[in-house]
Amino acid sequence: MYSDKDILLLIPLNDDSTDSNGVLYPEIGKVQSEDFENDKTASNGLIGIKDAKFLDDKWVEFAQLFCILRCPSDNAICIDEENNLYKVKSGFVLFCGNFKDSVDFIQNNSIAVVNHYTESEGYIRPANTVVDSVNTDPVIAVGFGNSAISQSKNSHAIAIGDKSHAYTYAPSGHAIAHGEQSKAVSIEDTSLSLTIGNKSRSRTCGNESISMSSNKDSQVIATGCNSMAIGLGDNNVGCSGQNGILVLSYYDATRKRLKVGYVGEDIKANCLYKIEDGLFVEIEG
Repeated sequence: MYSDKDILLLIPLNDDSTDSNGVLYPEIGKVQSEDFENDKTASNGLIGIKDAKFLDDKWVEFAQLFCILRCPSDNAICIDEENNLYKVKSGFVLFCGNFKDSVDFIQNNSIAVVNHYTESEGYIRPANTVVDSVNTDPVIAVGFGNSAISQSKNSHAIAIGDKSHAYTYAPSGHAIAHGEQSKAVSIEDTSLSLTIGNKSRSRTCGNESISMSSNKDSQVIATGCNSMAIGLGDNNVGCSGQNGILVLSYYDATRKRLKVGYVGEDIKANCLYKIEDGLFVEIEG
């Protein structure tokens, strides 16, 4: 669990979303270095610039893609004090984007803001705001480019607005994102991820979870065992984990229909599929 003593790191990434040490970063979610060593070298671990405050442009000039990593401060090692460079073993990716958007994000969303909580009303915040709860009440972010994070049991993270984000990583959590190109991520067992908006992405990583999208050109991904991925819009793609179920809608010559796939029978686990001529077709790459 994260606390108000956490730090935010700006991490430059390669075009394939890996860092300088080859660690692959998700768009949103947990990431960990498998070769982390408790030393002050930059050849291992997750390396980033604390609070995006740096003097030497060499750490960012080569990259077009950046992420914001939230990590426990007590596990952070300062490897270059002059350039504010830190190394950690693991963290949670809050945001990915270009340099300007990433710096704006980290400057507008300090840990103090992230952890601010109004117990009776939950959150209603202006644009470019992260809100975060360790209680059981809903978390809501309203406005353009928002994010909402929930870390508590039986909690909800709801982001309303274009390019919104909503993520929760607690048992029985719910992540709901409403808006064009939204993302909703839920990372624990028996959780629900729902997106409403074109070109959205809905993802669950826990067992017996449900990932669902209702609009077109969206992705539904449920990688846990016995989970369901349901895409009800046109041109959706999706995948499901071991013993999971994938449901995608499509139009034939007469009407809209649903195609149901069962992992281990007619589709493979954790492989992305689309519908062509009423059949599941695996998407390569």
